[in-house]
Amino acid sequence: MDQLNISLEQVSETAAVLRTLNQSMQESLAQIKRLMNETDLSWLSESGETIRTRFNQFALRFETQKEDIESYARFLDRTVTDYDTLETTLNANASGMQN
Repeated sequence: MDQLNISLEQVSETAAVLRTLNQSMQESLAQIKRLMNETDLSWLSESGETIRTRFNQFALRFETQKEDIESYARFLDRTVTDYDTLETTLNANASGMQN
């Protein structure tokens, strides 16, 4: 059977990377959204309004994705904390055993 070796530090780092990428994605989306909505200054038509409306509706989906990614990063953080706590407890209990 294959073995998987992942350190708690790697799990914490992965959570941090997810948060960084999530923030970057949100910043890019905000910039695209701003530019898209600024087209109303030069593209005054029914089709222009339709595409801006549809884009803004589509952009709402990214908010859900942002929350999902943050939720997963919190899960990784909790996993590290829980494992660390369990390891400390097990070590303390093992140290207390007498021969």
